[in-house]
Amino acid sequence: MSNAVRDIYGNTVEPAFCRVADLVPAESAWATIRMFGSDTMIAYSGDEAEHNRRTGFGIGALLSAEHLELLMSLPIGWPVPVRSLSYREQRLVRRLPRGVVRVADSNVERLAVSPVKVELAIIRAANWRSGLERAGRFAPFTARMMWLPRLPLDAHVLLREASRYGIGVLTGSAERAEVVAAPPRFVRRRFTAAGWLFTEQVYAHLR
Repeated sequence: MSNAVRDIYGNTVEPAFCRVADLVPAESAWATIRMFGSDTMIAYSGDEAEHNRRTGFGIGALLSAEHLELLMSLPIGWPVPVRSLSYREQRLVRRLPRGVVRVADSNVERLAVSPVKVELAIIRAANWRSGLERAGRFAPFTARMMWLPRLPLDAHVLLREASRYGIGVLTGSAERAEVVAAPPRFVRRRFTAAGWLFTEQVYAHLR
């Protein structure tokens, strides 16, 4: 049986040469943030143009799910007649921060897009059962791994369950961390308001 593992893009990576950094795009940045009740190390890429645009307008993270649902109903950069929106949607448009949309000539045009893309979330855990549960909270949003201090005696059970739930396994110290099982490639079935809100929450932490 092959000892090769695969990164989140399906590329084969030999464990002897596999580092966590090999599992994500080379240009990814790293940060540790608090998400879903866990200190989480994330690999992410930022949309520099969107960040600069928001900075110019003094806009931070957009943390209203209601606003994000409205924005998702508007095409990016395409004017939509305000009168075609429901009364509730028109009211929400008026409440959006300046720079999120452009309103002109009785049309509304969406400007805002998601500011970051999270490539991987790594959750430290003292034991694998806790790691499975906590890493599982990120399932709708990104590839994920649990980071254990060492492999347990029931490692075969751990690897079976981690594979079942699509969670990678990392063990060891920060200096000698070893990828035991790479996470499967994350496939986004559709972009939802919840998914956009997740990236905005990450963006808020990064700021």
